[in-house]
Amino acid sequence: MTRSKGALTWSETHNSEFSFEKLGLLNCSCKLKDLGPTLKLNDSSVQPSQHHKFLGMLLDHKLRFHEHVAYALAKGTTWVAQFRRLAKSRYGLTFGLVKRLYLAVAVPSMLYAADVFLTPVRMLPGGKRLHGSVGAIKRLERVQRQALLIMTGAMRTTATDIMCAHANLLPFTLLVDKICHRAITRVCTLPKTHPLHRHVRWAGRKFVADHRSALTELVFAYNIHIEATETILPIRFHPRWKPPHSIDIASDKEEATRDEGDWCRRPHTMLFKPGNPGYKVLRFHLGSSDDHSVYEAEVVGLLLGTELLKTERSLEGASIAADNKSSIQATKLRRPAPAHYLLDSLHKHLRALGRRHHEAKVTIRWVPGHMDLEGNETADLEAKRAARGDSSPKEDLPDILRDGLPRSATKMRQVFLTDLQGKAKTTWNSSRRAQSFARLDKGLPSRKYEKLIGKMPRRQANILFQLRTEHVPLQKHLHRIRRAESPICPACHAAPETVHHFLLTCPAHAHHRWTHLDRALGRTGRSLSCLLNTSTAMKPLFSFINATGRLSETFGNATAGKRTNRQTTQRSAHR
Repeated sequence: MTRSKGALTWSETHNSEFSFEKLGLLNCSCKLKDLGPTLKLNDSSVQPSQHHKFLGMLLDHKLRFHEHVAYALAKGTTWVAQFRRLAKSRYGLTFGLVKRLYLAVAVPSMLYAADVFLTPVRMLPGGKRLHGSVGAIKRLERVQRQALLIMTGAMRTTATDIMCAHANLLPFTLLVDKICHRAITRVCTLPKTHPLHRHVRWAGRKFVADHRSALTELVFAYNIHIEATETILPIRFHPRWKPPHSIDIASDKEEATRDEGDWCRRPHTMLFKPGNPGYKVLRFHLGSSDDHSVYEAEVVGLLLGTELLKTERSLEGASIAADNKSSIQATKLRRPAPAHYLLDSLHKHLRALGRRHHEAKVTIRWVPGHMDLEGNETADLEAKRAARGDSSPKEDLPDILRDGLPRSATKMRQVFLTDLQGKAKTTWNSSRRAQSFARLDKGLPSRKYEKLIGKMPRRQANILFQLRTEHVPLQKHLHRIRRAESPICPACHAAPETVHHFLLTCPAHAHHRWTHLDRALGRTGRSLSCLLNTSTAMKPLFSFINATGRLSETFGNATAGKRTNRQTTQRSAHR
């Protein structure tokens, strides 16, 4: 900065002065007992600081990120406090909307650059304790617990794991895993010209014992090999690029079936024609379903079709049919996307085909699957042969397919997410609460509960969740948390007031039970698994609860829907 023809010289010649008060100085060393020496620039000096904000992150002089963890916790807490204003116990946003807000707003804000300041929690080989940012993740986990309390309308005494199971959310540790894996997968798809590519290759060579970088931690935590991962280029085509083919996608299956007959009658090249016994074929085995997607298989099918057309001596017009709309539409996209290297190879072969046959016009069209179309059924049989490993000779395949394909970034994320969901389910099933809750619902975690309360008013969804978890303002639970002197039912004074007693056996509510539950549901109304799990039982259940008046002090009218405009006006006038 102070050298000859440096930054200060440039500022003088361009009449642009530096504001030295905006500069920050970090002396990064774990051995310094203080903040280190001061930096002097001409007549100004920059004082060292304990931390400084750079690109949205608080970097401290020891690179331990304690300040940034506190900053992330504050951001997450602020967002959750705003969500609490939108979702009350009686009215407000529904479960699904609060969940969407949490995942789309709070999590990205709180876990911005999580792959830098957080290390995934795992057990190293031969280790005796967990490795990773255990303390930081536990602190940030409090934000997810508060969000779950708002989503489900649960009491504060409810356990976090049972709320995660009902909300079908990953535990926070696994959520951090998901975000970090997505980040390192994206980094591994960078081209060789990117500045980070060399560092990622170097980080994946050896798992060093001490002073590991964030890249090394993530590459070895998820066992990702950059050489075997596909590359996604930032720019694919010139702005004036035009695809060398046309596409034809019918509006529905019936129209596509009629168009198939018209295409067969047209005077153009056909490698397969219904009724003809012989046809040309190329097959390619992509590999494991954990490494490649169906979308890639469809694009490879288009590429093989183009390779077959190149073998024709004369060609005026041709069509390639596929039963996957997304792969056909992707052939005209300009933006970068996973597996775009296959599409680029397809365009290259189509251009080569156009140079060889100047008047050739190629159309990629959609044919519906499972409609007993002879061509599509024959292609499916050949695809099944390829899936079993029966590939054509390498010399007959396009160049890009001869050495195999790299792993799909999309499939890597899908497989990892499936693995995380399996871990979450295993953790829940092995817990003590899952074993006791299995009598009510064996399917957790799943989206079943979210679908059950999807269109339900908020107060009813809150009541249902509290009844399912038995953390509900009834005497048994209130006595357990020292909010009531006795667990005995105040209506019958004969037994502790549990959820089972309140809904099924309390003699004081026998008339309401017969009127609302027995007459509507019959014998199934005498089962908690039916009352708290099936959609047909919801209306009789809330009618019974409202008739007893037992939970009206907390939730008001249990059968009421959303807050009406009249109620809103009355409340505003009262204020």
